[in-house]
Amino acid sequence: MSSIPLTTENYNYWYSRIYGYFYRRVNTSTQVRDLTCDTLSDFFSYSKEVENPKALIFKIAQNKLKNFIRNKSNTPFIEGIDNENFDQKVLSYSSHYQDKLSGLIECAKKQLKDEHFQILELSVLCDFSSQRVASELNLKSDNVRQILSRSIKKLREKCRQIWLNLND
Repeated sequence: MSSIPLTTENYNYWYSRIYGYFYRRVNTSTQVRDLTCDTLSDFFSYSKEVENPKALIFKIAQNKLKNFIRNKSNTPFIEGIDNENFDQKVLSYSSHYQDKLSGLIECAKKQLKDEHFQILELSVLCDFSSQRVASELNLKSDNVRQILSRSIKKLREKCRQIWLNLND
């Protein structure tokens, strides 16, 4: 038997708060709804007596979010795997991700000087160290780090909406 009564009022009260918690932390509304429902399910089926329901539900939500992030794949999706031609298959990113990335790259090109974009590209996309970028562009590594830092700060301000406004 649950120590937290499942009523329409209780459900609606906690749903809006937990939905908001996930909404600020997760990319798509489908994932937000799934995490919210899973959290509420665990919360309302909790069998021990609860002194502080707010602490309990947000702890459950926090654990759900941690597990979601931990289980989220960092590897690209592999299309059409079959054992015979596996070596010939190419790892590909979703078109949604590619659209966001293309939009950000275009914005960065428009906002930054050519040399600054080149530093950003070598540092972020090619994952070069500041020493390597400096040697490639005949600059000092301190200058590279400073330009990179300023460029990223500028792009956060100027290109943020591109990332946020693309469809979930």
